Amino acid sequence: MSFPLNTTFIVSHRVCTCLTVGTWLGGIVHGSILTFLIFMLPYCGPNEVDSFLCDIPVVHSLVCADTSIARTVSFTNVGVVALVSLRLIITSYTHIVISILKICSSEGRHRAFSSCSAHFTSILLFYGPVILIYLRPASSLWLYSDVQVFNNIVTPPLNPLIYTLRNKEVKLALRKMLSQAMQPLGYKE
Repeated sequence: MSFPLNTTFIVSHRVCTCLTVGTWLGGIVHGSILTFLIFMLPYCGPNEVDSFLCDIPVVHSLVCADTSIARTVSFTNVGVVALVSLRLIITSYTHIVISILKICSSEGRHRAFSSCSAHFTSILLFYGPVILIYLRPASSLWLYSDVQVFNNIVTPPLNPLIYTLRNKEVKLALRKMLSQAMQPLGYKE
């Protein structure tokens, strides 16, 4: 029997340390492999990228050699890892939802869903653009800049907003602010 809402009791300090060190080391290995591949490729032509962010898919367009190995490593290191992580998160949320549905009181279910919904929304805002950026076909470069802007500029400020909207006082203040802004347009509370 699993207890997905009792993570603090199940995950010991040792497990938490192992997960942290494993993530840290995985990031170092991933970054090292991609950096090595990028610097080992021959570049030719203009040294300008059609993006405000010099990222792996953009750099591939500057290479004048076969980039299939670099693209495969990039896809594996970034795309597959993101998909596996997202699948683990969705699996754990499935267990959480099943546990929440077993709660007898509707107020308890509502509070539990409210707690989980903010985190799940943040996860989707992070993983959605990552999957679009790294797992798209090479021919759809038009989408790249828009998704990068969303991922790097729009998503970070949304996270605090998502979590603070769970607070009743913040909801009330936001409702009041919106009603004041809408009054000149003829809307009333």
